[in-house]
Amino acid sequence: MDLDWLSEPSIPDDKARLRSLAVAYFDRVHPQRCLGFIHKPTFMHFLDRGVVSLCQEYGEALVFTICALGAWYLLRHTPAKQPAHPRAPGQEWALGGRRRALDNLGTPSINNLRALVLSCEYCFLRRDFATSFSLIGCCYRLARLLRLDSVGFEEDERTRAHSAANPTETESRRRLLWACYILDTSVGSGVDANTCWRDGPPQVPLPCPESDFINQRSGAIVRLSANGAFVPPAPESVGIRAYVVRLSCLRSRVLRLIRQHNLSTDPWHPESPFMRLINETAQFHADLSRHCALTDLNLYIQKEQHLVGAIHYLHLAYHASVIDLTRIALPGFSFPLASTLAHAPPTFRTQCQQRCRYHASEISKIIRRAREYGPEAFDDHFCNVATFESTKAQIIYCATVRPHDAALRLEVAEDIRTNLSLLAPQEPPVVGKQPSKQVRGLLPLLYRFGFEDIAKEWDDEGASGVNQEIEVVGSAKFDYLSQTAAFRQAAETEMETNRAVHGQPGLQSKRSERQDPPVIDSIKPSDALGSFDGSDMDEANRHHEGSSKYTPERPAPPQQGLEGPDYLNTARNMPDLMWDLPYQPAWSESVFLDQSLEDPSFWWSEVP
Repeated sequence: MDLDWLSEPSIPDDKARLRSLAVAYFDRVHPQRCLGFIHKPTFMHFLDRGVVSLCQEYGEALVFTICALGAWYLLRHTPAKQPAHPRAPGQEWALGGRRRALDNLGTPSINNLRALVLSCEYCFLRRDFATSFSLIGCCYRLARLLRLDSVGFEEDERTRAHSAANPTETESRRRLLWACYILDTSVGSGVDANTCWRDGPPQVPLPCPESDFINQRSGAIVRLSANGAFVPPAPESVGIRAYVVRLSCLRSRVLRLIRQHNLSTDPWHPESPFMRLINETAQFHADLSRHCALTDLNLYIQKEQHLVGAIHYLHLAYHASVIDLTRIALPGFSFPLASTLAHAPPTFRTQCQQRCRYHASEISKIIRRAREYGPEAFDDHFCNVATFESTKAQIIYCATVRPHDAALRLEVAEDIRTNLSLLAPQEPPVVGKQPSKQVRGLLPLLYRFGFEDIAKEWDDEGASGVNQEIEVVGSAKFDYLSQTAAFRQAAETEMETNRAVHGQPGLQSKRSERQDPPVIDSIKPSDALGSFDGSDMDEANRHHEGSSKYTPERPAPPQQGLEGPDYLNTARNMPDLMWDLPYQPAWSESVFLDQSLEDPSFWWSEVP
């Protein structure tokens, strides 16, 4: 199949080609998070009338951007002759759509906001975080101008009457607002200065089930309470997008909490913000309806509805959120809140460590199982984020908490290989081809903490990775954001550009069957008798894990590098061990184009 036309400067006039782009968009982009704000039957109806009719109804900016996203996925997963054009599939259309949307900022419209939101999505796929960060600010302002988040507007009597008569339009506006919110909180990563919605989520109803939207029915109104629960309690038929919004709100609160230096109550106190979030994330998982479970039959049903990517995103994001919260108990993840655990009771700290490792391992299990459902299971770019965090947490837990447990080391090694197979551009590794930036960022940890054999499978440079600088958490200068976080990459790209303009040296690239999760028990102040330090760790582990069918420690096989106690000291002394990765690591625009120009097969080699 010849797909060179995907790189042409204008979208196709041919209805068959236009339809193939629209189908790819609605199959692969529309189901993600809250991006399903376009009514597919209506869109396809105008498409069948021709491109002129389609652009008149939806605007050129939106149509061009939809075609660009459709081209990305159409080329990404279609066996075809490689296009001769060096640019990304649909890149010309994406640029054209963005230019048209920005030209129309002075005349706010729903279609223009839709185009900007989808432009952000295309920028994420291209790893152009500087542009996406700027566009998200435009999306927020435009949503305000359009009164999408106005509670008074939602409750106005005339608005209610209009909503009853036009349920599809009303639902589309709500989904569009939630799409803006999720983009904002994802890129903000808990840093207030980088977040537009600082005071919590919009007070508008949650997205309705897709069946109601498609059939133009008014569904039940469900909202979020202050503690993140559904109000009223969600019926079994609540849509997956409502769960996505609920989880996004929870994760935003988690990322903000771990950046706080002091809490009014100790984390282990029953009423502390930490324990509230532990309980709320657990309640979120308990509230998942049956159609959101990762069962064989459900996954076949979701695949038929093109929701297999959405359901895997939901579960991976849930596990990643608990990792985000509990990783502060591991050595080296020195977010500001981690200092409050310096005098935590040993049992509490051990429980947090075990909970973190449990959810990290669950992510690896999901990845292994999801492979059989094809690449669409990992369509959402957050899948790489969750995988990256899972790998870091398991490496540090194994090396510092249970360094002499041979059985655990074998389990963790299997999980690491599973995770790397998703993060890497190809499997098995190709000699002479540099691994992905995600993998390169993990190599120093693998070398330093006793997984040299795995590191060498992916590193042509061999043991040189041992001497590379390790960063797990960014510095306060970057609000503890990882070197691969969206905002930090955007800021460093700008710094790099300024250095190049002024002739200064650039920045150096750093290499840097379901069981219930372990319980984290709150501890009343009167019970918190001890403090925690490294000498108490082994005793605490034996005490707690003895009640959880813990297998006695066995001598680990000889490992190169550091011994167990040194692993702990190494992790504690690392300057920056806490990566917060809101989006997968990326190339700058120039690097991206350079690679594609040098090697046309680049478009195929980078996919998971």
